[in-house]
Amino acid sequence: MKIDYWYGDGRKNPAVYADCTFYPNEGIYRGNVYDADGNIIGDYTSADSIEIEERFPGIFGE
Repeated sequence: MKIDYWYGDGRKNPAVYADCTFYPNEGIYRGNVYDADGNIIGDYTSADSIEIEERFPGIFGE
């Protein structure tokens, strides 16, 4: 998983939530990451849904 924290926010405000969209033509997941206050602080890409679920438990529902 590659997380791109905008403006260095990841060091100050770690990501606690993410949204997710799968792009089948690319075979990749993309989404935004949010801090505890609900502010978007970056985005990510990953080819592995399990990796996303491990980092952001419950992202795909219960």
